[in-house]
Order: sequence, then structure tokens, then C-alpha cells
Amino acid sequence: MQKLLIATAVGALVLTGCTTNNSQTIKQPKPQEMQGKHAHKYGDKHEHKHGKKHHYGEITEKYLCEKDGKVTAKYNPDAGHALLNITAPSLGLESVDVEMQTAKSASGMLFVNDVNPESKYEWHTKNKFGVLDVTTADGAVYSLKCEGTRPMHSHAH
Repeated sequence: MQKLLIATAVGALVLTGCTTNNSQTIKQPKPQEMQGKHAHKYGDKHEHKHGKKHHYGEITEKYLCEKDGKVTAKYNPDAGHALLNITAPSLGLESVDVEMQTAKSASGMLFVNDVNPESKYEWHTKNKFGVLDVTTADGAVYSLKCEGTRPMHSHAH
């Protein structure tokens, strides 16, 4: 899983949309808008070639972002979602919890919350990097580039 997180961040940098230096308050999703079940393409549990089912539990990663931003991501691969706690002064977000569902990604991991018509949140990670994109109802995209605080390690034996 950690390799997947690491692999995700580099792709996120490639996929980054436009950024802005403008401070803007983004409409935050209401808690009732953030609920919902999302089916993982392999189901909640899946088997690999060795026949064992994987249950990862919750994985917490912390990211430091540009413009004094911070993201704490609690990933739950078994349930197919992540809970992000976002502090982004440039976006007017202060310790906001956003529940996101997994989405298909060509590379890395992608999580989306698009239940609020006023704003869409996308969190794309690869390796130890993450990018938060917030798209407002008028189509403006605000991006925040982040880097994980946990040092990368090699799995070579």
C-alpha cells in the first residue's frame, strides 16, 4: 500500500491543473453530502494470485502543502474511501473533514468528493506526493501541491 501511495504522488504532479495565488473561500460540503457507499472495482475484499484476501485497515498519512497547507489522510482501502482533514488558508479551509471515494486513476490513487454541486474535491497521490484540486461551480480549479512527511523506504531485501 505504501508503494502505491508513493507511486501516486509523482503522477499527481503531472496531472496538476492550474494553480492560483488568489485567496478564495471554497464552499465546504455538508456532512450529509459526504456520506455514501462506493463499490471498489474488486469489491470490498479481493483475492490475489496467492489466494489470500487482503484487509488493510486504516492507514494515516500526513502531508505538508504549499501556501501553509496541511492534509491528514486516513485511507481505508477495505472500504474504498479516505477521510481527509484539510487546512488550506489560501482556500479558506481550516481543519475541514472531507470524505472521499476512490475513483479510477491511470497512475497512483485518486479520491473524489463531488456530492456538493458548489465544489468538487479531488485528492490524487503518487509516491509521497499529493495534489488537492478543488473545482468550484463556475469551473475555476484551485490546486494545492503536498508532500508526505513520512520518509520513503526501500523494499529491497
